[in-house]
Amino acid sequence: MIKQVQKSKIKNQNHEGKVVTVRARYLRISAQKLNLLAKILRRQSLTQAMRMTRFSSVKAARLIGKLLKSGETAAREKGLEVENLYVTSLLVGQGPSLKRGRPVARGSYHPIRKKTAHLVLELKEVKNGS
Repeated sequence: MIKQVQKSKIKNQNHEGKVVTVRARYLRISAQKLNLLAKILRRQSLTQAMRMTRFSSVKAARLIGKLLKSGETAAREKGLEVENLYVTSLLVGQGPSLKRGRPVARGSYHPIRKKTAHLVLELKEVKNGS
C-alpha cells in the first residue's frame, strides 16, 4: 500500500499569521467517508480537532488524526505555538481507484473499485488578540 506524507510548507500570508500545509496521499478510504468527518473538523482549534479524532471510532478519524499529529509536529519544527493553531482548511480529494473484479456466472465479471483519497491540511497560527 502506497502512502505518502509530503512535508509541510510554511507561508506568511499578509502578516496575519503563519500557515503550515501537510498532505497525505493515496489513503485507502473513499473521499466521501473522509469528508463526513472533515466537515466537522474545519475551523476548529488543533487541540479540539485532535481530541475529536481520538475519541471517534471510524477509520477516517484515525487517518485524519495521524495527519493532524503530523501537522502539529511540522508546526513545532517551524517554531509555532501549538495552542494558537487552527484548522483553516481540510481538503479531501479523490485519488486513483484500484480496479479489481469478481468472476460471476457464465464467464462474466463484476468490477470492484477500491477507492483512494488525498487529504490536504492547512494549519494557521492565530494570536489570542486577533
